[in-house]
Amino acid sequence: MSYQRTIRLQNNTCIAYTLAAAWMLFQFASASADELAAKVLWRTFLEESSCEIVCCDPQQRQLFVTTAQGINQLDALTGNRVRSIAAPKNFHSTSVAWSQGKIAVAWAADDKHQRGKIGFYDAKSCQELATFSAGFLPDMVTFSPHGKYLLAANEGEPTDDYQFDPQASITVLDLSQGLASADLHEVGFQQFNPQRDKLREQGVLLTGPSSTHPDGQATVAEDLEPEFIAIGPNSKRAWITLQENNAVAELDLEHARIASIHPWGLKNFRHLINPSDHSETTGLDASDVDGGSKVRHWPVLGFYQPDGIAVFEEGGTTYLLTANEGETRDYLQYSDHCPATELGKYGLALDRSLDARYFLHPSQLGHLHVSKVSGDMDNDGDLDALHCFGARSFSVWQINAKGVPQLAYDSGVDFEQITAHEAADRFNADSSPDSLPDQRSSKRGPEPESIVIGQVGKHRLAMVGLERTGGVMIYDLSLPTYPKFLKYLPPLHEDGIMDCGPEGLVLIPAKSSPTGKPLLIICNEKSGTTTAYEFEWEFDRVAASR
Repeated sequence: MSYQRTIRLQNNTCIAYTLAAAWMLFQFASASADELAAKVLWRTFLEESSCEIVCCDPQQRQLFVTTAQGINQLDALTGNRVRSIAAPKNFHSTSVAWSQGKIAVAWAADDKHQRGKIGFYDAKSCQELATFSAGFLPDMVTFSPHGKYLLAANEGEPTDDYQFDPQASITVLDLSQGLASADLHEVGFQQFNPQRDKLREQGVLLTGPSSTHPDGQATVAEDLEPEFIAIGPNSKRAWITLQENNAVAELDLEHARIASIHPWGLKNFRHLINPSDHSETTGLDASDVDGGSKVRHWPVLGFYQPDGIAVFEEGGTTYLLTANEGETRDYLQYSDHCPATELGKYGLALDRSLDARYFLHPSQLGHLHVSKVSGDMDNDGDLDALHCFGARSFSVWQINAKGVPQLAYDSGVDFEQITAHEAADRFNADSSPDSLPDQRSSKRGPEPESIVIGQVGKHRLAMVGLERTGGVMIYDLSLPTYPKFLKYLPPLHEDGIMDCGPEGLVLIPAKSSPTGKPLLIICNEKSGTTTAYEFEWEFDRVAASR
């Protein structure tokens, strides 16, 4: 084959790929042109309860919501309480999940020295069916898509004085032989203890102290804190966010073992090029005293530190979605962060390569909370980079051929820009109705916490709850690496009550909805409100009225 012919074939191939990509984008743009309409179906406010996590029973069309007292069962059509499950003495609920006519509840012990429990209940009558032991502080429960497994993420937080730091674990219940013959495995992280230094070099945040080990440092198993679980569609793999550690663990469900710990890396707030479209989409508002919304490029790096995680497959490729909330450690005897202006109090100097002017002025980076335990890249005793907490975004990660998640898309500065434009009074506010705008800019901004994926009409949508700012961001995922922003649902403010602190979300598809249309249920922890939105595409609504 001649060189000229080779060039011609390559050019034709490039043209074909370009035309195919253009056609996909045209279809995507056309599909997303119709506006997504959202109306409030109901809101429930129970003065004696907070609420955090919600799941749906599609058979009975009921909801189950965690509260300070236990579990509330709500009618999905009206939001009215049907019945309740009281928390066992000295325990509180942290999560709830439904599968095949039963619900599972994570009961965490009030005393952090005690293990938690997983309770199973009949979804119709709420009668207890069985109870199993769990690890320390089970923080999330979920069933595998085929219903064979029940998983619990046992966070294992230390006590406030950091004198007791239990080992993290994942409880795996094999239910294939029925609840009465369930096989329980507690999957730990002890095998990674000898790899502590290597994991640190790779970017996993392992910084906790220890009062019992000679080196004064927590082991890997003690330091890790599993938060949220997403199980793959084939029920063979699960991914667990290790939020404080800026990492995600991969669980091999068939062999009940942790296969890998993936470091989640750093986001460059000076400039970030999206792998999918090569556009600059970064920056942050780093100060709470700069006079409002001032999103700018700054020479800092942010830990992604995802909380919520979701998974889906498209064309044989697996994608993970993460809500990059960020998290610090604040205990009586240990804290891993401080405002940039206070680094000197802890004997932390800036490398000469850093322009100290940025880090001294409160209206610039002076008030930004940064890490006291990372940033010394060359181990010479000073900070070569400033690391802040949270990426203030959601991301799409593509699992490559080697099974490693790679960043395919990040929403960049969308959340701060959109809320500044559409809800200026809530811009980086705290999770209370009387919070002032900009109050959380120097910490973790809007704090995207929870994320769910679901089908609304012909569109796959991602919905991200903003814990501090409030409300939910909605994106179209029809093209997985080209998400398109659709709508921001600001916090509902009616009857003198504002929805504050969205914690748990569930998207009910039309086929399981009591109204025949998709519903989004939002649990607002701080206000104690549970709110239901009904979705419809404007095009569908107009067509139906003709």
